[in-house]
Amino acid sequence: RKSKGRAHQQSGGSRENITVIITICADGTALPPTVIFEGKGYQVSWGLPDNPLGASVGHSLRGWTNGEIGVVWIKEFDRLTKAKAAGRPRLLLLDGHNSHYTQGFLEYARSHNIRAICYPAHTTHI
Repeated sequence: RKSKGRAHQQSGGSRENITVIITICADGTALPPTVIFEGKGYQVSWGLPDNPLGASVGHSLRGWTNGEIGVVWIKEFDRLTKAKAAGRPRLLLLDGHNSHYTQGFLEYARSHNIRAICYPAHTTHI
């Protein structure tokens, strides 16, 4: 009898989705990560004693980014990269997730000299 070739994954029974957004600049520096936990509340950041990396932390119902979190994130990106850009346009390469295609996200990018280019969906997974 032939095996169906299914991989077996063992788990503890409960699973929680967590999304981590990593931003690397062209000069090799990294911005603090954004971590999105599964939950009903949304908190922009933890206090420094509990967050040595200075990560932005949030929640969404499924633990994924969404349009609202995307706008919060691009505002943080703008704040953290504005001085380095010294008035020049910033190029932002994004995966094709729909949280980057919202009107709020794209309008913010355009009005703050950020050129957002999205890769096709499902082409940037690790």
